[in-house]
Amino acid sequence: MVEGQFNIRVNPEVLKATLHCTIILAVKFFFSLFMGLKTSFAAGVRAPEDGTSFASKDVQQDFGLNPRHYNDRESQQAALDCARWKRIVGNDLETIIFGLIVAWTTLLYHYSSRIQMFFIALFCIARILHTVFFAAARNPHRSFAWFASWVAIFGMLVNTSYAVGF
Repeated sequence: MVEGQFNIRVNPEVLKATLHCTIILAVKFFFSLFMGLKTSFAAGVRAPEDGTSFASKDVQQDFGLNPRHYNDRESQQAALDCARWKRIVGNDLETIIFGLIVAWTTLLYHYSSRIQMFFIALFCIARILHTVFFAAARNPHRSFAWFASWVAIFGMLVNTSYAVGF
């Protein structure tokens, strides 16, 4: 091998772990989107035309702009639930996409397959736990899970950086 060239190799076990993580997180993300949709109907924050199709008929859909939506405890809780699930989806978009790009990119070349699979599993588990803890309003657990997912991302990057002699 000529110096400066890399021997790109894909370990089948790491490929399988990366694929499983991707599938699991895609299903988890779909679940988060569904919960966000469900809570947005209950909070009345959907577009008015959505009120005739999926929402319960007793909650008027008006993008949540009508202040009467928040004049009782049930409506206030529905708005809080909706905001919580929007934040969960937003956090998923901020972290899962970037993490999976790193996982698939570092799949091609890394120092240790065992280390790579550990960080892929850590990332997947941490993202699931983040959603569970966020939905259950559990902090600092949610923060620890968020931090663990970023440790996993940086771990995958360091594993690859070490392999290329960075």
